[in-house]
Amino acid sequence: MHNYYKGDRKLRWCVMGMLLYLIPGLTLAQEKVYAHAQQLGQHAKETSYKPLLEVLNEIKEHYSVSFLYEPVTLEDRKVKTPVNYRGKVENTLSKILEPEGLTFKRINSKTYSILPQSTTKSAKNEPGAALGAMIAEPSSIKEADEIITYSAPVDIVVSGVLTDETDNPLPGVNVLVKGTTIGTTSDGQGRYSLSVPDENAVLIVSFIGYMTQEIPVGTQTTINIKLQPDVQQLGEVVVVGYGTQKKTSVTGAISSVSSKELSAQPVVNVGQALQGRVAGVTVVNNGAPGAAPIVRIRGVGTVNNANPLYVIDGFPTGDLNSINPKDIESLEVLKDASAAAIYGSRAANGVILITTKKGSNKKLSVNLESSYGFEEPWRKLDLLNTEQYIDYATDLMTNADIYKQETKAPTDPDVVIGSSIPERIRSGGLDQPINSETSQTFRQTNTDWQNEMFRTAPIQQHKAELMGGTEKSRMFASVGYFDQEGIMKGTGYKRGDARFNSDHNISERITFGQNFYVAYDERLVEQNAGGRTQLQHIIRSSPYFPVRNPDNYGGFFGAQSVDGSDPENPVRVAEMDQQNQQRLKFLGNGYVDVKLFDFLTYRFQGGVDYVDYTQRTHTPAYSTGNGGYSNRSAAGVNINQQNFVSTILTNQLTFNKNFGKHNVNATAVAEQQTFTFSQTTGLGNNTQSNDIQEPVALANQAFNGNKDESALISYVARVNYDYADKYFIGASIRRDGSSRFIADKRWGTFPAVSAGWRLSEESFLQGVDLISELKLRASYGLAGNFLTPGVYDYISTISGNQIYEFNRGSTTSSAGYTIRALANPEIKWETSRMTNIGIDVGFLANKFTLTAEYFNTRTTDMILPRPVPLSYGYDTPPTANVGEVENKGFELQLGFNKIEGDFNFNISGNLSVVRNEIISLGDEGTTISSGDWYGDNLTQTKVGQPIGFFNGYVTDGLFQEGESSPLQPEARPGDIRFKDVNGDGALNNSDKQNIGHFLPDFSYGINFSGTWKGFDATLFLQGVSGNEIYSVLKYELEGMSRLFNSGTAVLNRWTPENTNTDVPRAVSGDPNRNGRASDRFIEDGSYFRVKNLTIGYTVPSSIFSAITNSTLTKLRIYMTSQNLLTLTNYESGYDPEIGNRNDISVSGDPKAPLTTTLTQGIDYGQFPQSRSIVFGVQIGF
Repeated sequence: MHNYYKGDRKLRWCVMGMLLYLIPGLTLAQEKVYAHAQQLGQHAKETSYKPLLEVLNEIKEHYSVSFLYEPVTLEDRKVKTPVNYRGKVENTLSKILEPEGLTFKRINSKTYSILPQSTTKSAKNEPGAALGAMIAEPSSIKEADEIITYSAPVDIVVSGVLTDETDNPLPGVNVLVKGTTIGTTSDGQGRYSLSVPDENAVLIVSFIGYMTQEIPVGTQTTINIKLQPDVQQLGEVVVVGYGTQKKTSVTGAISSVSSKELSAQPVVNVGQALQGRVAGVTVVNNGAPGAAPIVRIRGVGTVNNANPLYVIDGFPTGDLNSINPKDIESLEVLKDASAAAIYGSRAANGVILITTKKGSNKKLSVNLESSYGFEEPWRKLDLLNTEQYIDYATDLMTNADIYKQETKAPTDPDVVIGSSIPERIRSGGLDQPINSETSQTFRQTNTDWQNEMFRTAPIQQHKAELMGGTEKSRMFASVGYFDQEGIMKGTGYKRGDARFNSDHNISERITFGQNFYVAYDERLVEQNAGGRTQLQHIIRSSPYFPVRNPDNYGGFFGAQSVDGSDPENPVRVAEMDQQNQQRLKFLGNGYVDVKLFDFLTYRFQGGVDYVDYTQRTHTPAYSTGNGGYSNRSAAGVNINQQNFVSTILTNQLTFNKNFGKHNVNATAVAEQQTFTFSQTTGLGNNTQSNDIQEPVALANQAFNGNKDESALISYVARVNYDYADKYFIGASIRRDGSSRFIADKRWGTFPAVSAGWRLSEESFLQGVDLISELKLRASYGLAGNFLTPGVYDYISTISGNQIYEFNRGSTTSSAGYTIRALANPEIKWETSRMTNIGIDVGFLANKFTLTAEYFNTRTTDMILPRPVPLSYGYDTPPTANVGEVENKGFELQLGFNKIEGDFNFNISGNLSVVRNEIISLGDEGTTISSGDWYGDNLTQTKVGQPIGFFNGYVTDGLFQEGESSPLQPEARPGDIRFKDVNGDGALNNSDKQNIGHFLPDFSYGINFSGTWKGFDATLFLQGVSGNEIYSVLKYELEGMSRLFNSGTAVLNRWTPENTNTDVPRAVSGDPNRNGRASDRFIEDGSYFRVKNLTIGYTVPSSIFSAITNSTLTKLRIYMTSQNLLTLTNYESGYDPEIGNRNDISVSGDPKAPLTTTLTQGIDYGQFPQSRSIVFGVQIGF
């Protein structure tokens, strides 16, 4: 193991050394290529045009200067590109302005005004005329450090602060007095000051990316102005695979989520923050702190790994718990083939691109955020108290005795009615003290196990960011800490993280940078004692059980034989049995960009994803006394150590050039990613002490381990073309080779094509002011799923620790190695064929927006196990490509923006409809069953039905006095009648049918955000409708097949005196199998949730700027509440959001699926969602 760690270190240093080594060589190569390019001459250059405002912004960034102008001066002006930025800024300005009839005046070394040429000759009364006539010569202007002001003779001084929509100061904003030469720009704190001629003056405030505003001065001398984003420029650029793209030219199904939306909620995982934000993306939380949610994009495309691919800063990875959502700048969801197929063999389930925050060329700034709050369960169940439990237990066991008496054989002894009632109840044991140190009796004890296990738990989060830079170098650094103590004892999650990235311009043509992230987290995991969840133990525990008993070793009470019931003490499980998962993650990459030509860029990128994971399980010895059901004579120690290393090397060429109105963007990529996973498990028993949790002096030791390696080599090409920003066509192809398949099946090809038409740019719509954007688009392509098969499924592997008895007559067995499964050399990729049709519409300058999509995704060659007879000598079925599944549906996204005046707001909503159907499972009649529950499989997957539907009997009321049925000979009055669905005169598995499904008919999300002066508020609503839940908890509450505590619903159980009820009679042993899988336990899983409400106030900078000497630039206080209100018809569980029970024992394998698709929606005792309220503060310097 030591050598393995050394190998990892060498690998990381090797990658970083390679990056450093390549920089000088790339620099030399770039200079030679550039020298050659100069010899090509001007005749080889093609001419294209850009808006003048866009070019001025590029000049501003390149030369670190600012410009003053009246917006009307630059309207509808375009200039030839590319622009030569070599030489002085004045030379560059002259070349682009003179052909447009414009000129410039130098105000000082960093500020220039843009004017019509005519204004330098005469003072005509036109835009910009007075500005040119009255500006002083450069030599007479005194340079200002921060505020640059110039004016004619004035009478009134106006000053204030310019901020963005979130009240952050904006430097470099243009402020002009309309029709005059008077103007200024804001400083680094957003402050401005200028003199105006009189009260009739109007300020024109403009800044790139924001709406231009005209503000009458009147009698005001202090005018603070909040700029609002220009909705027509919002989302101008979106991140796509291996690059970016103008939103107007996107022809695929891509949805973006902003940093503000992602960081609004106090959640651990990025997936949790996505819930309800994006049409077509369903997120189901698993509830427990640190538990990964189930994320599905456009349905469930396979019975195997249906998780999307996550790409963080260009690195395909997983393990999102380690990523701090507050570090994310933007998130894009790629949903169709034209967007996702560029990731080929990993894109069948969709792709989520995450771009983290980076530095800027602004001065150094510090942002601090700290929050602290509390969370608690939003619902508790109604359970029996001690008196009710005693009556119920007596009836349950008495009915069992009556049934035994009725059905006994003539030769059997008589059954004494009441003899099955637990001894503690029937023999006076309830009046005995609960332990030797108290006089309190069992009858006097009324334990509320929910109150004992649930708690009001603190949650806190802290974050510090440092960012800034110059035109040449930029950096960003952050540290964060998150701590969530679970609302249930024995659960919790902590994470500390740090990030540093920077990028540097070596020259005009070479840029290099790096991004390093490290995180350490710990998770205390709910234990699954006795195969039952903690919620099951909470419900089942008798209310007369005390929590503790100092007479017992370990100090806890436990059920005994005299109680006739054997639930585990959930408090003992939570406080004694501990499973702690610790994870260290390092994700780093570096890159070099070389601009070979103005239109051609080469990028080399290398990176490492390293995860070290340790799971420690300690189960101490304890005793529950004589007759105790649950005892442990020795402490158990189990340590599982896992390591995952992935390296990636990417070579990329990007071509981007305009030929008049023809625009071409092309990308070519060659990439290699490797994966190495290893684990070692050691376990044993410590008979000496509960305090020793390390593997020291263990008895019954056992060790095991494994290691696998794989690699993926990829070649990618993509071309996007548009004409006049009106007609679009795109095509991509990816060729992937994976070592997971045999040589002649190793390579897969994944093409995609798309097209779009912006009707809003056509002449017949130019005069229609109502429509500001109208685009039709369509796409088709292929994507694959390569994580489904095991790394070595195509060959036969040897399995160890197999036991064989050579002499069946003896007790001696031998351990050895054997091949357990047949190999399948024909196994290949799962492939998804994706079709998408979409429309984007904007009304009234994009104040109203609408996006609608129709999609159809058909996955073929789904990999499934193919059972073989045991006589073949193999006990594990081989895998084969035999399945096919289809997902089709509709998505709708609506938005409205109001950005005028003091009150500004945005409302957006999304709706998703997905239909899922199995088309084929190979051989006719093949089904897949899962979710075992007392001999029944609760879910089934078969042709013509959705994946993992709930399979069970159909109930038909209760038997009443005098009623019977030959189909149910064991039934008595009060038992459930089940339907003979197929009418064959028998009640068996053939009568089971689809009784529900976990996939909703539709899901939705509604988001409102608004600002008024310094106040801001966001309200996020989310929900699903039409899905069902199979409630095992309802069985716990009213199943009545064994003696456990139950819910108060059993008080309405059938008795001869209470026949008008749908709750069956209580009878231990359940002779009629009332508890079998049936629609009795199906409930409506629809819910509507006020997911998040946040209210904040930003203190005006004028209040604290003088006190802090402008050091403090921002102070915001806020309150946020999560899961404030939930409306649902689901009554028998703690929460309607049901993920998957298997997460309780989730492996730390970063590349393994976190959940099992086929048991989703079964509520075995889902860790409930919490309601939280958090208070926080944000400070900027």
